[in-house]
Amino acid sequence: MGRAVVGQRDVGGRSIGRAILVGAVLALPVTVAAGAARAEPSFDCKAAATPVEKAICADAKLADADREIADTYKTLQDLSGTADRERLRTEQRAWLAQRNQCAAAPSPGACLGPVLDARHTALSESVPKAVAALTATVDGIAADPAGAA
Repeated sequence: MGRAVVGQRDVGGRSIGRAILVGAVLALPVTVAAGAARAEPSFDCKAAATPVEKAICADAKLADADREIADTYKTLQDLSGTADRERLRTEQRAWLAQRNQCAAAPSPGACLGPVLDARHTALSESVPKAVAALTATVDGIAADPAGAA
């Protein structure tokens, strides 16, 4: 049987912070999966101005991929510390420049598929690392609350 709550630090032998973190991470696939059903990109298609944006809006699969990238990127931003958020922003800007090069391709839509897939994979692979780093921080606070203040 689980142990009683001691302050707000312990539930069944595990920190509450870790339990909340695990719950948030478990909700991530539901959030990402919900995005897949929308077929809407992360931006307003009515304002699409570039050939790349127009190609994304014209293709449900590309729109879904764009939304998934945006959702995963936001999750990583939310999980990350300041230095990692800056690194992610820099990487995202570089990736957007790469993505926008598809405008010069004979078929921007055909160019975009692999570019979007690669970015989604890279971001998705970073989520467990960000969760581990945040978990270590939360565990450190639970182990030494006075030191965290």
